[in-house]
Amino acid sequence: MVKRSTAIAAACTVLALGIALLAPPSAATAAAGPCGGRRPAVANGAASLDGTTARVTAKVNPKGARTRATIEWGTTPSLGRRARVVSLRPRCSAVTISARLTGLTRGKAYYWRVAAASKVGRSTARTRVFVPAPAPAAAAAPTPPTPTSTPTPTEIPAGFPVLHAVNKSGTEYACAQGWGFFDGATDDTAIAVMAGWGINAVRVPLNEDCWLGINGVSTAYGGTPYRLAISAFVARLKAHGMTVILDLHWSAPGTRLALSQERMADVDHSLDFWASVAAGFADDPQVVFDLFNEPNSISWQVWRDGDATYAGMSQLIAAIRAAGADNWVIANGLEWGNDLRQWLAYRPVDPLGKVAAGAHVYNVNRCATTTCWDAELAPVALSVPLAITELGENDCAAEFTTGLLDWSRANDVRAVAPWAWNSSMSCAGGPSLITSSNGTATAYGEGVRLWYTAHPA
Repeated sequence: MVKRSTAIAAACTVLALGIALLAPPSAATAAAGPCGGRRPAVANGAASLDGTTARVTAKVNPKGARTRATIEWGTTPSLGRRARVVSLRPRCSAVTISARLTGLTRGKAYYWRVAAASKVGRSTARTRVFVPAPAPAAAAAPTPPTPTSTPTPTEIPAGFPVLHAVNKSGTEYACAQGWGFFDGATDDTAIAVMAGWGINAVRVPLNEDCWLGINGVSTAYGGTPYRLAISAFVARLKAHGMTVILDLHWSAPGTRLALSQERMADVDHSLDFWASVAAGFADDPQVVFDLFNEPNSISWQVWRDGDATYAGMSQLIAAIRAAGADNWVIANGLEWGNDLRQWLAYRPVDPLGKVAAGAHVYNVNRCATTTCWDAELAPVALSVPLAITELGENDCAAEFTTGLLDWSRANDVRAVAPWAWNSSMSCAGGPSLITSSNGTATAYGEGVRLWYTAHPA
């Protein structure tokens, strides 16, 4: 009896299968096809800003099932609001959805992401952040200079340290090139050698894509492994009493891998980068944020406020403050950091007032003489802390560099950071301060070492 029932059931199954093969597929069967049985695929797009309004876009692939998609957003990473809900029919290709967010506050950070759910499951994209450009501060009417008067420093928030730093290059390129985190030793022994030079701070260049783990960065060197390596290096430096300057050095918009210096921070990832970095090092007085390495080929307006392509300095600061971080930040000027002529007129907006001006000064730059420094850098140093976060010369000598260090000390420049503590570079091509990780100096580096030890910070 059991055998007969089994045979009948098997025959019915074969008959049903034959009918199914002969009959045309139903819509549900066709939709399930090669993409069925999986959760929707989601990806954030861009956020286009216009004053107090933003339009955000995203892509959703239903993966063959009826799907409800929405834009979630809010003023904190926990979101809490929904802009709209879209019902998508079963399909196997992505569709674009968008939402218009209105009534936003200038200078305030907003978080958003796309989410989609079907009967198979729910998917959410990485939370992103955008900042409507802060309203520029009203420019004060210029006061005609009095021939006999001396410029008077304005009130500067206390706390920006005096830093005799060096740049430790490598963390901006090794990860993206797929061979490591650092270029040269970064252990306690190497840091102790730095300290022996009178160095009390290290500028660490970072890669946006490596930190976020995006755009094809090797999983061995991007995302969590990269963040852990940087955090451990920061902890070692701090244990030696050093301040750390974290610098957004290499970045890239869209899906392009960050392999070089860009014109300015990008709206696609740089705000997310700083929100994440700031959350990790919030309120640490031994960590300073250098917002963007070398702005170039943009206007001062874009430098401060951003546009559809670039994130401005005020927006980067707002993302940092929204993450709860009150760290000092540095905003480097235009012309690869060498032009501060309009820095005070376009001073970035910061509710805490903890923004230092940053400059890069090499012997090959336009502003490379004491006459220029007196005219362009000194007035800035009277109003805000001034940090020369890169300096050096390409002639394997130290005369230019030590002259700039002398000028900086006489003009109350708060931080100086020669490039670079990397033995893999040549003294002219880097320029490099050392020939080995044991601290053997190049002629250029010896000039810096003697100056630092003679003028303790």
